[in-house]
Amino acid sequence: MSEQLEQGKPDRDDCSIEIAPPTWDDETARAALLSSREIQVFRLLGNGSSNRAIAGQLQITERTVKAHVARIMAKVGVESRLQAGLVSYAYQLAQQARGATHTVGRRCGCTYPSTMASHLESAVC
Repeated sequence: MSEQLEQGKPDRDDCSIEIAPPTWDDETARAALLSSREIQVFRLLGNGSSNRAIAGQLQITERTVKAHVARIMAKVGVESRLQAGLVSYAYQLAQQARGATHTVGRRCGCTYPSTMASHLESAVC
């Protein structure tokens, strides 16, 4: 251990670096890129649903769910299904905190979050 300190490497016990948990802000903002069907799958991912459960609930095949999940991961900018689920969970928490009932998607064409307030005020999309 003394060799590590002499070489300028910190001792593991002395590390006081605090790492903040990810907030997923950039990724949740990219949810605006998702289609309405992808938003449905995205929300179910955040609820912890399996591909089979998502397929059953949306009445689509598991293969279609896998394709949606792959597109969601690419659009949101994450590397795994787990990360996509975490981003979805963070996205849903943020919407609940704002009291938003608006679903962001391709039909609307709005950009999240800049136009969210205007949609909530007008309730027209």
